[in-house]
Amino acid sequence: MKDIQLTASRDEHYFVFEDLIYQVSLCFSRDPYVCHQLCSKFGSRAQTAARFAPASDITSSNSGVNRNSGTSKADGDAIGGQSAVTSAFPPSSCIPFYGWAMYVAPLCYVHEEAEDIYYTLRAMYIKYWSRLHRLSSHNQGIVALSVLFERLLQQQEPELWIHCLNNNIEPLRIAMPWMVQAFSGFLIPDQLLFLWDLILGFDSMLLLPLLAASVFSLRRENLHRIVSQDSAETILSDLSTIQVVPLLQMALSQQSG
Repeated sequence: MKDIQLTASRDEHYFVFEDLIYQVSLCFSRDPYVCHQLCSKFGSRAQTAARFAPASDITSSNSGVNRNSGTSKADGDAIGGQSAVTSAFPPSSCIPFYGWAMYVAPLCYVHEEAEDIYYTLRAMYIKYWSRLHRLSSHNQGIVALSVLFERLLQQQEPELWIHCLNNNIEPLRIAMPWMVQAFSGFLIPDQLLFLWDLILGFDSMLLLPLLAASVFSLRRENLHRIVSQDSAETILSDLSTIQVVPLLQMALSQQSG
């Protein structure tokens, strides 16, 4: 997969796991269980509707190609008057996107076997990560997390927030990739696993915008000195020194105070 070559293979912490990441990613893309769970979770039938079509819609040509729909007949007999047709997407319904491999890579430090990595990845993706790249009204979807990030930053750092507004700096443009990838590829592996462990422990992804806002608070002195989006992105491009637990403890103490 091209994404693995562009992300994990170029990361000093994960390049040694390239083959393992590839195996797990391939298994994930071919697992229809993921599609069934996501369709049940998000209430969408669009992803599975194309998997079966009435037999009358399938031409009887030797090639098995439907000239109208462009789908091809799959192997096997018709089921209940319907003929199985191939889908235009992977069986999991998840088309790999840039950064996908970074959901897999950190788990290579947790498990040695590809099978164990896969089942952990699948469970976490279905329950948590799938909400990070689907637009929904869920209170832990990416839209709600983005709104919460801006509210937290405005509450914790009102002067910094005004400074950003006055200089056309958009904090969300910087924080969005952090949250979409659950900080994978930004934090070093041990700190990232601390964060993911807390997400599992609290059963909440609200920690993502909380940590993102806390990073801005940590770098506020440098951010006050700049007046452009590019400069802000440069200041916040390296999160390798971030300590997750102390930073979240500080943020939570401010909220409770």
